[in-house]
Amino acid sequence: WALRDEGKWLPFDQGAIGALAATLPPAPALCPPTVAEGPLAFALEQCLRAEALAWREEAALPEAPFDPRLEHSLAPALAAYESERLTGRPFGADDFRAAVRACVPPGHSFSAFPFQVGHASPARLAAFLRASAVAEGVVCSRREAVSLAVRVRVFAYAEDVLAVWVIVACRCA
Repeated sequence: WALRDEGKWLPFDQGAIGALAATLPPAPALCPPTVAEGPLAFALEQCLRAEALAWREEAALPEAPFDPRLEHSLAPALAAYESERLTGRPFGADDFRAAVRACVPPGHSFSAFPFQVGHASPARLAAFLRASAVAEGVVCSRREAVSLAVRVRVFAYAEDVLAVWVIVACRCA
């Protein structure tokens, strides 16, 4: 079989191709997403906050407050990550760095663990975090004046396919 040898192929009638295409059934329509992205993201954030506090408690670390200003500054990064995933082009990195710098006082440091999954299971998200040494370093930071931040962004696509972006971060002295 020499499939790449064009001399072995017979021409196909263009009219027959058109007739064949006309007999094919139409492609089924995709169902639009039914997921309420905002409420789902909020619920996942609440679960992950509780998980972070429990993790710190199990490690015998002091409770760390959540910084709403820092959490707010993380939201555009998640949108930029999804945009980059879809287009392959980075977007908004300078804006993200500037927003984080505005939330981190001099002498403090910032660390974060962003990740993306294709589900919205709080238990699976928590297990994924617990399995990551990087996430543990962020959540269970032993430095002084630790503030935590959790931000979740849900992107719903046709047929309720989800791209769930999570970033867990800490600011500390």
